[in-house]
Amino acid sequence: MGKIGNFAKKQAKKAVKKQINKYSEKATDYVILEKTFKVLPKEKLIAQIDQKSGLVITPVYSDDVIKYVVNDPGEKLRYLVKIKPKNSGKDIYLINAKGEDCAVIRKKIFSLKPTFLVRAGNQTLGVIKRGRKAPKPSFRAKYLGWKAKGNFAGSIYKVMENRKQVLTISRDQNLGLVLDFAEVSNSNELSGVILALVIDMVYINDLQRV
Repeated sequence: MGKIGNFAKKQAKKAVKKQINKYSEKATDYVILEKTFKVLPKEKLIAQIDQKSGLVITPVYSDDVIKYVVNDPGEKLRYLVKIKPKNSGKDIYLINAKGEDCAVIRKKIFSLKPTFLVRAGNQTLGVIKRGRKAPKPSFRAKYLGWKAKGNFAGSIYKVMENRKQVLTISRDQNLGLVLDFAEVSNSNELSGVILALVIDMVYINDLQRV
């Protein structure tokens, strides 16, 4: 990429930081648009999501520990997501609305492709690993039998179990990450949130490398 392109990206990042600082006190009420860097109230947009089968994962910029909140479309809290730095990287903790630890996601350092270890309590559930990066990105969670296939932009993922679609993960410019489940269950809900967070972590990491 040429000097002009690099300069444009630096200016874009500065614009995002200004927006984050400006709205830091009400970060959970606003979502920063990825492409236009505008800030819009999400209450006008959240009605688009299916009340029964949808979840919204929203980044939080005002706290150094809590990095995401996971709500249903009625603004009922389902999970908090905390990211704690470790010597070997970062651990991602999922906590339910009762304050109970649900799962820990840890990135494996020595792997050719982004790979994440998933634990619940003292039990290791398995790993989530990125497959191809382009032209259409993909992720596989073997312990679930799930495979997520993205579109060219990496903004929409269809998650399949064998030939059956389990859920859709969308990166909405106004809401954040939107999860739409084909069948709602506690296990599917938690697994879907874990997979969506892994996809988002890899997406952010790829942006930082550009």
